[in-house]
Amino acid sequence: MDTGFGFRIIGGAEDGSNVAIGSIVIGGAAHKDGTLKAGDELIAINGQYVIGSSHQEVVQLMAQTGAQVTILVRRKRYLNAYDVSLHRQDYEGFGFVIISCGNCALIGRIIEGSPAHRCQRLHIRDRIIAVNGVDVTNMSHPEIVNKIKESDDTLLLRIVPADCYSCELIRGSNGYGFSIRGGAEFNGMPLFILAIAPNGPASSLLQIGDEILEINDRSTIGMTHQEAVQLISQSMSSVRLRMRHNYGNGEFFSTTIMSPLPPPSIIGRISNTNNHSSPQLPQQATCSPAIIPNIDNVQSQLQPTPPPPSSSSSLAMPLQFPPTKYPSNMISY
Repeated sequence: MDTGFGFRIIGGAEDGSNVAIGSIVIGGAAHKDGTLKAGDELIAINGQYVIGSSHQEVVQLMAQTGAQVTILVRRKRYLNAYDVSLHRQDYEGFGFVIISCGNCALIGRIIEGSPAHRCQRLHIRDRIIAVNGVDVTNMSHPEIVNKIKESDDTLLLRIVPADCYSCELIRGSNGYGFSIRGGAEFNGMPLFILAIAPNGPASSLLQIGDEILEINDRSTIGMTHQEAVQLISQSMSSVRLRMRHNYGNGEFFSTTIMSPLPPPSIIGRISNTNNHSSPQLPQQATCSPAIIPNIDNVQSQLQPTPPPPSSSSSLAMPLQFPPTKYPSNMISY
């Protein structure tokens, strides 16, 4: 019998992703509430901002919620998604490399002369959300690999194009005013914006969580954390960045899940993998859903929690953090 809030969470900063709803327990409080869905990204718990938090930090925060919890989530919408059909000969593969970081499968490389190259509709950093008509947004890397391997001579991909933008930052008296996380030495984790100094050079141009694709026209694929820091620091007066938004389109929902009984001192079990947890509190739910129109509203209303100090550097002042390993996978087709 389920005695929890009735949902499990996956992901976290240690995976290079935001914490999300992994599954809803049938008959549990969240299932009866009806608001949450698998794949929803957690934005806040009881008003505390959790984007960029580790899996364990969210688990600990849930343990402190008491008899009820109010959760703000983002549900992604892929309004600009399109289908790509690849056809290969018996002697060739489909000609692309996918990289998995967190719960995203991205195009990491396109092989010249291959079906993926000839179609001219795939690009580096594009996201794969379906393979042969099957949604893969909540699948593991091996599951996505198997779906692709099931294809014969034709492969149908549902693609969300990378949401990219370019900007040039002018160095201020205290540097460029932002911190970064990630790097190739952390199992291929991409480089992300970790924090932005208020009223600094980056405050009006960058967003926390956005991915750095290029620094001064140099691709960050395979770039280490230290290489990125040095490249930016060596830009004495200005630095050019090519960025990808991390949020995309989505709707925000808030729901309160309640319990008449006191909570246990520990949330409960964590499954065999370190990034899947099930909050354990007695199950009864009431709901007051509300849609928040954009991420700016969320950021203005919620106070962020400090992200875990790992694989990150500030471009305003020198910081040193101990390294943490981040899982990532790469495979070629």
